[in-house]
Amino acid sequence: MLMSYLKYLNPKARQKIVLMQDELNIDIIVCNPSITRLGVFIVRIGDKNLIKINNDLNQESFLITLLHELAHAFVYKKYRNTIRPHGKEWKSMYKLIMLDFLHPDYFDRETIKVLSRHLLNPKASSNADLDLYRLLNVHESDKTVSDLNDGDEFIFRNNRYRRVCKLRKNYQCIQIATNKIYRFSPIAKIQLL
Repeated sequence: MLMSYLKYLNPKARQKIVLMQDELNIDIIVCNPSITRLGVFIVRIGDKNLIKINNDLNQESFLITLLHELAHAFVYKKYRNTIRPHGKEWKSMYKLIMLDFLHPDYFDRETIKVLSRHLLNPKASSNADLDLYRLLNVHESDKTVSDLNDGDEFIFRNNRYRRVCKLRKNYQCIQIATNKIYRFSPIAKIQLL
C-alpha cells in the first residue's frame, strides 16, 4: 500500500522509513505548513501515535524532519514521558537513526557534511542550526531577517518593521507603526519593501 507521505521522500529512503513506521505502529501524515514548526510527534491515547510533517518542505528537509520526529517516537516508546523532549536520550536516538541515512543515496555531499557537524550536538529544531537551515533552503526564494542590513525595512505578517541590530542570536527590530521593539529569529521569513 502506497502511503501519501512517501511521495515526499527520496525513493531510496522509503523502505527504511516504512520499516520504522511499522515497528512503531504510528501514522504519518503530511499537512499544511505550520508557522512554528516543520513537523511534530503527537501521542494519542487509545489510538496510534501520529507524526505530522509540513507539505512545503523540499525532499531533504522532509527526510530530516521525519527522522527527527521518528527519533521522538522511538524515545517515547522506550521512556514514555519520563525524559526531556530533546534530552540526551533523544539526541542519542536521533544520531543513531540519522547515521544510517548519511549516505549519498539519501543526501547530497554538501548536506552530508553539514549534517555531520549538526549531529555533534543536534538542536531541537533543524531551523536552530543556521548552517543546516541555509543549506536546506538554498533553492528557496524567501528572504529572511538575516538577509537584511541594519536599518532595512521589511514586512512581517502585514506589519512593517526596521531591523535595528543583531543580538547574540536573534535580531532586534522595531515595528514602525507602534515603535515597539521585537526580537526576530534570523530565519524569520519576511517580505522586502
